Amino acid sequence: MGFGGSKLEIRVERGISLKEEVVIYKASEYVGKVGVSVHLGRREKARQQAKTLLVLYRLQSRYTSQRITNARESLRSVIRGQKKLKSAGITIPLVDDRKKKLQKDLQVAESELALLGEQIFETLDLWESLGATMEDLCNLCNCDLTQVLAKLDTPEMPFSQITCVYNLDYKNPHDKGWLEDEVDAPFTHALKAYLLDRMLHTEKGRAAAREAMEAVFPEIMENALTIVTDADGVQRLIDKDGVEIATLDEGGLISLNTVSVLQNQDRKRPHTQPADQSV
Repeated sequence: MGFGGSKLEIRVERGISLKEEVVIYKASEYVGKVGVSVHLGRREKARQQAKTLLVLYRLQSRYTSQRITNARESLRSVIRGQKKLKSAGITIPLVDDRKKKLQKDLQVAESELALLGEQIFETLDLWESLGATMEDLCNLCNCDLTQVLAKLDTPEMPFSQITCVYNLDYKNPHDKGWLEDEVDAPFTHALKAYLLDRMLHTEKGRAAAREAMEAVFPEIMENALTIVTDADGVQRLIDKDGVEIATLDEGGLISLNTVSVLQNQDRKRPHTQPADQSV
């Protein structure tokens, strides 16, 4: 009873429902099944199991994305409420505790989605190596094979890259030109989280991202700002010359460093000689 109780406490603490926990358990079970089938040379069975594993990952991505959405909405609500209380001269310590808890929940859920994206990335290529076809991939992502083939610049791209680059399961009738979290696209959201995590937390990923941005948006990158977190946990915006421009609060709002901005503008403003006032 003690063991079961501890599992329940962990699940409630992380905001994981019983249904999501079942999906996580079944996914881990199928990871083992695929490994055994591959080891025994049962390719057909392994291919079917890999597809089932991808279906389970899709469900898991939906659950994790929902937890991220819930944590973000709750965090914004707490921050708004705290600001109203502060403006009225009221301070409640428990609000800070609640905010830290939500920030941690959000960070954990985002990390879980990124890890899940990596697992999807690898499983797609494993599935392809076991004999899955482009038609199988399109059926899994519920998209039209003919339309996908017409978009492909390089037909030899592996499944993981095709799914990631072309967002195969992302369908938005009101497309605004960017990926919206509200659209049901479990593979797209998980893969996006994985790539974003690599760009932010690996040296190779950061270098590749910056190179791509400089090639596509040279003028933007010339004036790009970097977010740096100091020893006190304060996030600061730094320009390319190392000058602090602003700080970010918990809600992502910017507080400008007026002196730095004026100094920065003064450096960029062309200097002119004062007019000759001699008579």
